[in-house]
Amino acid sequence: MFINKLRFIDNEKQQLYFKALASFLLPFFTSDYYSNELDLQQDFTSFQDDESYLEILEEGLNHCEDALGIKLGIQDLIGLTPKRWKLCLVCGDPFLSYDKFNKSKICYSTTYKRFKVGQGTYFKAAQEGASKCYMQYRTSVVKRCMGKVN
Repeated sequence: MFINKLRFIDNEKQQLYFKALASFLLPFFTSDYYSNELDLQQDFTSFQDDESYLEILEEGLNHCEDALGIKLGIQDLIGLTPKRWKLCLVCGDPFLSYDKFNKSKICYSTTYKRFKVGQGTYFKAAQEGASKCYMQYRTSVVKRCMGKVN
């Protein structure tokens, strides 16, 4: 976690916070589509160089505070570097990596839920807080490891 104040908040609320912050900041970037992470990171760097960057970031933090009730200041976002912006391996959408070592490659945009209608329970494979992209990635990795079964 690159923001110490959010370290003790549950994972789902952290995901909501960074999803809200990323969705607020992305419209201020120059491009709508990115083919690789380097372009996204360079776009964030040029956004940081803009004179209105701190003003927009403060507005984004206020937006997140209103939505989720978590108060952060600009000084808390020292770790918000261009390397924190990633492209999801599954869907290709940009997202903010908030994990401690910045190793995340899968976005957390949509929570994965699968429900058994007859039994009124969720599938065991649907991990709490896992994203739809994570579950798709996990399924593809398992299929590759097991090989093609005919």
